Amino acid sequence: MTEENQDWTPSKTKKTARKRTSPARKRADDRKPSETQAAKKAADPAKIPEPPPDVEVLPPAHFAAQYEPPKKNASGKGRSRNNRRGRSSAPSGPQAQPKSTEPQEKAVPVDLPVGKDDFSSYFRIRRPGVASLPQKHEVADAAELEKQGRRLGSAGNPLVLADLLQSNFKDLQKLGNQMQADLSRVSGEDWDGVLEAIFRVAMKAQQPLHAEGVLANQPDGFSFLVQPEQGFQARNVDPFVPLSVIRQNRLRSGQRIKVQIHPGERGQTCPYVLRVLAVMDKPVEKASEIVPFFQQKILKVTKGIALSTTKASRAKKKTVEVDPQVSLAQKIDYLAPLGFGQRILLTGEPHSGKADVLLALAGLVSKQSKKEKVRMLFVDSRPELIEKAKEIKGVEVYGTTFTDDPEMHLDLAANVLEYGERDAECGENVILLVDSLSKLERAQERKFERASANHRSGPLGVLPVEAYLRRFWSTGRALEGGGSLTLVATETTGVAGNKRDEFSQILQAMASSILFLDKTLRWKRHFPPLDVRQTYSHDEEVLLSAAKRKVISSLRRKMGSVDNEAAFEILDQELPNA
Repeated sequence: MTEENQDWTPSKTKKTARKRTSPARKRADDRKPSETQAAKKAADPAKIPEPPPDVEVLPPAHFAAQYEPPKKNASGKGRSRNNRRGRSSAPSGPQAQPKSTEPQEKAVPVDLPVGKDDFSSYFRIRRPGVASLPQKHEVADAAELEKQGRRLGSAGNPLVLADLLQSNFKDLQKLGNQMQADLSRVSGEDWDGVLEAIFRVAMKAQQPLHAEGVLANQPDGFSFLVQPEQGFQARNVDPFVPLSVIRQNRLRSGQRIKVQIHPGERGQTCPYVLRVLAVMDKPVEKASEIVPFFQQKILKVTKGIALSTTKASRAKKKTVEVDPQVSLAQKIDYLAPLGFGQRILLTGEPHSGKADVLLALAGLVSKQSKKEKVRMLFVDSRPELIEKAKEIKGVEVYGTTFTDDPEMHLDLAANVLEYGERDAECGENVILLVDSLSKLERAQERKFERASANHRSGPLGVLPVEAYLRRFWSTGRALEGGGSLTLVATETTGVAGNKRDEFSQILQAMASSILFLDKTLRWKRHFPPLDVRQTYSHDEEVLLSAAKRKVISSLRRKMGSVDNEAAFEILDQELPNA
């Protein structure tokens, strides 16, 4: 055996060991552009628009840090074989070479699409990175931050950050001129430049700067004061909430808080919180009186959600064409009455009309329940479906599309659920419609598989799929404090896989009401495509009057001996005359 093959294990056959070539290196060699390809790229015009002559491109300091090239070893290549497993490939002991004291080269900022319209909006919606946060020693002491806030907010009326962001650029520039801010360095429609000049003048005059939002934990581990209409995603204008402030005021994720903020030192892109002024529209002193969601006693469902009214039923008798929403409301009110604090499951095969029934339910609930908060959550959904839901008045819509990462689906679902829990523990009724639990299940399964592959000892801090579904689905309840969280979620059945059927049985066992959908009725254009023989509610005796219970009992006896389509026709004929 030659010297170059001594590292390889000897083979039992007499064939000589060949030098192995990594398939990744082969693919990298194939991707190297030739001279002709480089010439073609040089000849093509640049797709990125050039900046106008009056706009100076100044990307933030943390932008270059995110595009830092990967570190290379001494040979000029990528990570070695040992380095991939977490072991260093550099020699140790007396033969180790001392670290070089030469300064490392900084990454060159990447060219950005710059224009009069998209330059300011690009940096306004961008999430802040770690480099854009204040130094740790500046926000470590909450008492010092509160003293600093009282000193800076001692004069003048407060400036509200939301009002500044919602104003027009001309109005914002006019406000800067009234405050005698230095706008000579601002070129073009530079929102960040005008805001920075206004903040600098307010700091010198000791004028307070207030902000309102929802406390949300971001995937990078930091907490920000975000806006729900922005999908709970932090922007570079959203205030950073230090851990010391959270611990001192006992804040929890999902709470609406009002704070006084520091605009940030020059070069930082996000402000940070100095002191908390109000929590859930209450003073900070009374915020500790709020009993947490999972510590409140669970009550039995007693208050129903009326979908149909007497006016709607009378109008139905006079007209020949039946309104689909009126038909859906009457069928649900008799077959599976809804109540505040229930867990309502819409289950059916693929393409059985679950999303259409969910949208119709959202429209009915928003009309009848004007005092309650109605919210919709779409996970891994079609963009057209999300836009259609936004047309419903009185409904807050949150959603992620099929182009987003699975972890983004889970983060949005967690923020929306915590947002509803905080409102419910304060005595409000929240109705959350989710599409769908099956997609949340797939997202959690992918996250669990990734965590299992990265850690040999098992996934650290990641719940299994069944535990995650149980935790999410169990939040629907009526609380002793007067509030409730009602969950209405869709779930797909009839998909290959034993695990899917097992999860479906768990969700059905935990549900308060189940609406079974029939795919055959959907194909024949019946709405709602309910399987009227199986649809039921556990709280039927509490939510239905004695007269309605007598009517539905006689109808169920008639529908029990026929198929679903004939039962659907019987219900359409006799229910309006009930």
